Amino acid sequence: MKILTFSLLIILTISLFGFINAQSTLRAVSMLTRHGDRSPAEDYPTDPYAGYKWPGGPGALSPKGVRELFRSGLIKASRYSPLFAENCGVGSCTLSLDNIYVQSSSIVRCIESAISFLDAFVGIEWPKDLMNVPPAEEDEILVYPGKPCPKYDTDFNVDINSPEFAKVVDFQSDEGQQLIAYIESSTGMDIGSAIVTVTDATLIQLANGLAIPAWAESVYDKYLVPLTDVFFDIFSKSDIMTIRSGRLLKDMIDRLEGFVFGTSAQNIIFYSAHDLTVSGLVQLLEIKDQTEARPSYGAMLHLELHENAEIADDLEVKIFYYLYYGDDNPIDIQIPNCAAPCPFNQFKETVQSKLVSNYDEVCSE
Repeated sequence: MKILTFSLLIILTISLFGFINAQSTLRAVSMLTRHGDRSPAEDYPTDPYAGYKWPGGPGALSPKGVRELFRSGLIKASRYSPLFAENCGVGSCTLSLDNIYVQSSSIVRCIESAISFLDAFVGIEWPKDLMNVPPAEEDEILVYPGKPCPKYDTDFNVDINSPEFAKVVDFQSDEGQQLIAYIESSTGMDIGSAIVTVTDATLIQLANGLAIPAWAESVYDKYLVPLTDVFFDIFSKSDIMTIRSGRLLKDMIDRLEGFVFGTSAQNIIFYSAHDLTVSGLVQLLEIKDQTEARPSYGAMLHLELHENAEIADDLEVKIFYYLYYGDDNPIDIQIPNCAAPCPFNQFKETVQSKLVSNYDEVCSE
């Protein structure tokens, strides 16, 4: 058993955040987070900041991102400390990490985000084998594209003439045709690629104090940002993401059930992943209208299990959504088709048809 000792001083410090709460009804939690602030994943042909020396290189977690996830870990420690397994004696306490399960996407920014989160969350040095990191080619739940899915692993093509995009701009209209010509000539990319790549790069550049390219001033806020939100929304509920999200939710439920049924001691479950991972699960649960267009850095979706005297022989499930890393007042999600207090068994019944038990079987051609 992994037992680590930490000083009474740390106990007293953390208690200032409400660390001790013997009256809590909370029994288990499963947390899914997006990583912290990062550098642009790629340049575009006419990018004025191509070759800019971002710390860590393309797509890397920034020093700011490290701080963001550390802050997130402190906030979650204050909420979930009643779940920590510990024994206190005179002048010192022992903390067991056997009840914590951690899994990260193999992308380095997610691993580093998980490390920063855990450093703050547990407040002590923790063994590196606490974190599980499946290779991307074996990952069914956190990283895209992840494990091959022959039936659905095709290039994802978005129809820019779909009704969803038309809510922003009708690409078949004169306005839309002029916009396509302008963006493609300004970026050196086709419109489908430019929507996401250019918007992502520009968003990060602006956040780091770099000036917006002159050509983008007239189209960034009006067109590129809302079009990227539409693209992201469509992709999050695509066939392949529905399968991966269904597999993720099955994993979350299985691990919570393991604790409920006494086959596992793990009642703190933590996944470190991507905006697409979080958004995909939001879409699967049909709670998009209660959250946001695209998960921000450090956004989190939590499933909590509570004791509730109104529910006999079961636990209540609650879902909370944290809008960003520093959010300490999460959205209390109204669970579709399961009014509060929502029994865990009823929740499982409502999502049963969406769960994926065998990824290989579903993905076989």
